[in-house]
Amino acid sequence: MEIKSEKDLQELINNKIEESTTLEYKSMDSLTNNAEIAKDISAMANSEGGLIIYGIKEDAEKYPEEIEWSSDKGLKDKIDQVLSSKITRKIEGCNIKEVQSDRDNKKFVIVVNVPRSDIAPHQSNKSVEVKKYYRRSNSRIREMEHGEVEDLFFARKRPKLEIELRRTPTKIPAYEIIIHNKGKVLAEKISIKFLIPSVLKIIDDAWSKIKDGYTHKGYGYSEYQYTGNEYVYPELPTCIGKIFHSKEECVVSLDIGFLIVCEDMEIKRGKIIMGDRKPTEIIYLEKGVPLPDWEFKDGFYSIYHQ
Repeated sequence: MEIKSEKDLQELINNKIEESTTLEYKSMDSLTNNAEIAKDISAMANSEGGLIIYGIKEDAEKYPEEIEWSSDKGLKDKIDQVLSSKITRKIEGCNIKEVQSDRDNKKFVIVVNVPRSDIAPHQSNKSVEVKKYYRRSNSRIREMEHGEVEDLFFARKRPKLEIELRRTPTKIPAYEIIIHNKGKVLAEKISIKFLIPSVLKIIDDAWSKIKDGYTHKGYGYSEYQYTGNEYVYPELPTCIGKIFHSKEECVVSLDIGFLIVCEDMEIKRGKIIMGDRKPTEIIYLEKGVPLPDWEFKDGFYSIYHQ
């Protein structure tokens, strides 16, 4: 989600977009409390990252209700000072910007884009004596338990693999399978499963087809597995295969289930939603089998001739 204009803010209100793990609304009054700013931002970084919007009021049912504008030009600097002085370790890559009113460019709300941190956990320092770790769970902030803090410290020494499908510049639909290691250490003993429409194939010696099957509505899918013994280095993308279609088609929508794991990394599972005319979206699942929604209401894939 990206907030660039008053229109984007108003759409949140009109569509009644509620707070979530990655979205929080705060009134301008909350910027008077430095400890609260540190708590909110550190909790977001310790979770999935996301947006904190200072300048949207909520109604009694916790829906966004109204934009609350400010003209105090010192607020951005204040938030930046809190990041430096009230949070340990400092959160890298945090972006603070003003989104101006269309009617009066001297008025604005403040949007803080908080990255999911690779050096979490971050501690919120209310005072010299009171220092705590927080994280977001859905729309609320809670203090972290000892085991959660310990897990985040340990995660700094783990590999962190992510999947990317990169469209090749060919008439025949083809996607390179790229893995990224976002962690700080080498990734090894990698295992990946993909569930793809049966009209597509994966080419690479390291991939093997496990089975073919059908959805309950009769659409075919194939399950492929990748087992790799090579290292994947941090910040060095690695191509491990290619998905392709045999004809010159335009892929309108493609929904692929995946599961990825390596030594010292917890299993990641989810689905990749993509198409030639839409941005790629990756949805992670906390548990269960990474099967996409294969009901053909919108099409788990749809292909037409150009």
